[in-house]
Amino acid sequence: MEHSIERELIYPIAKAGSIIRFEFEELQHAIIWTEDINIDNYPNTKSYLLPFKDALAARYDIKSRKANWWEISNPRNAELFFSNRPRILVPFIATGNKFCVDDKKRLNDGGDIRGIFFKSDCPYSEFYVCAVLNSQACEYYHLRNTKLKRGGYYEYFEGQLSALPIRRINFTTSPQQRTYYLEKAKNLYAYCLDKNDQACVLGFVDHHLSQQPEQSDVVHDLLAFLAEEMIRLNKEKRAAQKQFLDQLVTTLRILLDKEGRKGIDVLTGKGKLADYPGDYQKGEPHLEFGELHDILLKNKGRLGVSLNDAGLVERLRREYEGSLQKVLPLKEQLAKTDALIDQVVYRLYGLTEEEIKVVDGKG
Repeated sequence: MEHSIERELIYPIAKAGSIIRFEFEELQHAIIWTEDINIDNYPNTKSYLLPFKDALAARYDIKSRKANWWEISNPRNAELFFSNRPRILVPFIATGNKFCVDDKKRLNDGGDIRGIFFKSDCPYSEFYVCAVLNSQACEYYHLRNTKLKRGGYYEYFEGQLSALPIRRINFTTSPQQRTYYLEKAKNLYAYCLDKNDQACVLGFVDHHLSQQPEQSDVVHDLLAFLAEEMIRLNKEKRAAQKQFLDQLVTTLRILLDKEGRKGIDVLTGKGKLADYPGDYQKGEPHLEFGELHDILLKNKGRLGVSLNDAGLVERLRREYEGSLQKVLPLKEQLAKTDALIDQVVYRLYGLTEEEIKVVDGKG
């Protein structure tokens, strides 16, 4: 039986594993937010929940709070997540800095993430702060001022987050000038990507930081733009990958397994398939078609087609190469933009060449 749960009660979820640098991996599940509502005003949701009424009413925190049986369990800090305040989310333990701006009021149902919430009068862009937090310089600082935990993980609790050094910005440039300089910076960025040359953008940064008074607000706007570019490029890349993987599932007619899993999740080597372009941060190359074909051969018993069909294999090759033509340029742009953010942050923080080498692991 299908239930058309009222849309205003449905909120997307953020979990630690769904937060990637500058990006969220959208999850298939959501939260039905039922705190402080009259369930009779939401008949579809009530119809969905009624079969579980006894179990829901028996929850310890519901009884201790004397809450209604349909209400959400232990809703901590809900007022922050439902506010319109900009926020950045991060896993509370991770192997490195993974911050992302949350633009969808995502809720966390397991307490495995932490949030940075901006006051309404804060002049700093959340995208600027996100760029700084994800930079090589800030990660270097955090990893050396936080104890390493088992498995190579570091903590990102309130104490550690509040200690991260966010560069102060002097907002002294007029709004009209900032708009003009941002457009100029965008043009320089496009040139930088096209020519693979950071010099023009970094010269722009050096120039504005050397002004009296310092025009760090211009650099703030540039970094905010670059963070938004990272988010846009990641979304575009993920959508292109999903398009190919969905096409692959349809073409191969992948069978359900005993646990009821379907699609790519059924296959051995699904991780390599899902990230076939390779991780630019790790310098990974993309999968060659021969490697992809080998993975599929190892899963031939899970496919509803035969890989002995030469026409089918050639079709897969064409579809794969077509996808790479879309995805690899995005991967390259991400790598260049990420590297540019690092260099801009180095200049904003006034790091010397020797210090930069140490942060980059070359000193």
